Amino acid sequence: PRGKQQPHRGLHQRNIPLATWKAAAAEIANRHEILKSFFADVLGVKSEIAQEAACKAEHALGPEIIAKLLSFVNFVNHNSDNGHDLTDEFRKFCKARKKKSQKIRLKRD
Repeated sequence: PRGKQQPHRGLHQRNIPLATWKAAAAEIANRHEILKSFFADVLGVKSEIAQEAACKAEHALGPEIIAKLLSFVNFVNHNSDNGHDLTDEFRKFCKARKKKSQKIRLKRD
């Protein structure tokens, strides 16, 4: 029926092989996981916020940026394995900046 269109109906009519669809879906899922890992594990963003941000960013960021983020995540993990925990240092840095900005606000009041 004309009033009820099937989802992605036009896409199915293009005769794109199923293997191509599966590869595209796997690539999107991979990008999503890279972004979510970066936001949550490296930046320390809460899981729910990281999930939502990854959903938005996975469609907006190109493959070059995703590849660089993946390299950065791997770099951070490699350094953590070698006893230099960059994520912990970053979290401490953010915490110290937050305390400093709170002190500045208190002085202004």
